[in-house]
Amino acid sequence: MGTALDTLNATIEREYNSICRFCRRSVYETEDASEIAHESIGKAIYFVRRHPDFEPRTTWRAWLWSITRNTIRDYYRRKKDEFRALGKDKDRVRPEENALEEADKLQRAFPQLATTVDYANNIYAEEMIDLVRQLILSQ
Repeated sequence: MGTALDTLNATIEREYNSICRFCRRSVYETEDASEIAHESIGKAIYFVRRHPDFEPRTTWRAWLWSITRNTIRDYYRRKKDEFRALGKDKDRVRPEENALEEADKLQRAFPQLATTVDYANNIYAEEMIDLVRQLILSQ
């Protein structure tokens, strides 16, 4: 029987493609999925190098997969924090709701823009506000 690192390397060789596929299905950006897969494997290798006598409670495969799942969770936590840092907290009113309210106010104030506002409802909310403002300024 080899060392813990040898056993982990053999497990990584067997599971690498499956881990990459799982990351691609779990994360929409391909580059991020690849980074998550490599980060997961890197975390496992780093831990085993620091603790050469380590033996997981279950199997090496299950241990590696739990690291991968936790790394994906960490990714989404970071994304959530980035989203909040940009002032786009999910607990707040969505920008689309604000945009539709503003568009309704503008539509009532300028009835001739009614068809333009209806058309603009298909455009992303913030772009819709900008479009209506530009139309008003151009008149």
